[in-house]
Amino acid sequence: MKTVIRSTAVLTTAQGLGYVISLAEVPILARALGATAYGELVWVQATALLASMVVDYGFNLSASREIARNKNDNSFMQRTCGNVFLAKLVLLLLVATPLLVAYLIYTPTSSGMAYAGFIYFVGFGMTPFWYFQGMERMGRSVAVETLTRFLALISLFLFVQTPEDKTLALTIMASGSIACTIVTVIMCRVELGGFRGTSIHGAVKQLKQSTAFFVYKSSGQLMTTAATTVLGAVVGKPAVGVFAPAEKVVKAVIGLAIPVFHAFYPHLSRLFIENPHKKRQQAFWLIVGVTASGFIAAIALYIAGPTILSWMLGPGYDEASDLLLLMVWLIPLRLLNQTLGFAVLLPSQKESAAGMAMLICSTLSLVLGAYLAAGHGASGMVAGLLIGDIALIASQMYLSRHMFKARKTAP
Repeated sequence: MKTVIRSTAVLTTAQGLGYVISLAEVPILARALGATAYGELVWVQATALLASMVVDYGFNLSASREIARNKNDNSFMQRTCGNVFLAKLVLLLLVATPLLVAYLIYTPTSSGMAYAGFIYFVGFGMTPFWYFQGMERMGRSVAVETLTRFLALISLFLFVQTPEDKTLALTIMASGSIACTIVTVIMCRVELGGFRGTSIHGAVKQLKQSTAFFVYKSSGQLMTTAATTVLGAVVGKPAVGVFAPAEKVVKAVIGLAIPVFHAFYPHLSRLFIENPHKKRQQAFWLIVGVTASGFIAAIALYIAGPTILSWMLGPGYDEASDLLLLMVWLIPLRLLNQTLGFAVLLPSQKESAAGMAMLICSTLSLVLGAYLAAGHGASGMVAGLLIGDIALIASQMYLSRHMFKARKTAP
């Protein structure tokens, strides 16, 4: 438990700094680029993140769980990490090819923006964070991430001044992402002493083991990342310029809980085998604590958020402040969903059922959000997301009923 507390403290500090950086990017970019150019940048960025979800393929959950359970077997670690990286390279090629074809056919943005978006995609898709998470030694990797993002933020402040700098802005952000990935991959390789036993068969096995996790994780990210892309396609990129600032604030608050999930997940995965009763107790109180914190944060942001957002963005973004009043209620809903997943369903090896529930509810939220956005703009998309999250809570509570029954019968 000491390892969990230490990991949580390190990750919370790093995550807090990371989201301070993320929030600091908003006024720098929004003021310098204006709503239209900023909307285009966010749209390309969101599309790159959406593509990187396929390359990540749930390894943050499947590979980290395997590593947590076999961290003392170095040959297993070398083989697993090598196979995961090989699988990621295969997925990278499979995703990049149709993206290139689609760009050549439709050309939705300039070649410079597309190139920067591709680098951003590679940086996020190839990250080896799953290794450090499974080892429960995430301090150095998150320190590298924080440093590269901070340097990128300074560069944005110094060099991005006008809407014509949108390509430069995305290039700077992409450079920070790829630099972080290169450094952390080298760290992983040095710690293990190389990757041995890597094979196509092993990579395919990793893909099969990660498929259920991919469905679960990518479906969850679909609710947020894809919402920006879909909104831009349905309503136009200026609507994204209104939607994105409010979304970034809400995501920043939700993201503060991510270190807790990342620290507890490998711990609870071990307890599921070693001490199921203790695992249920800790999972229950984690759900209560995180969800209660989410409601408190939502109320606070409802009161103070519009003022903060107006100060950050300056004139021309009044709709974003109004949108935030509706979007804040995503915070407790999404935190409850994430805690049920990370604390109950995934450690209990219910990833297939959880992934299917997540996929159905995510699809529902995007389809409904797109339909409502056509008539109500960005607020329609938020309404669709809220309905999707409520449906997901009902589904995951049903799938988690074994935990609540066990608590009632426990001595």
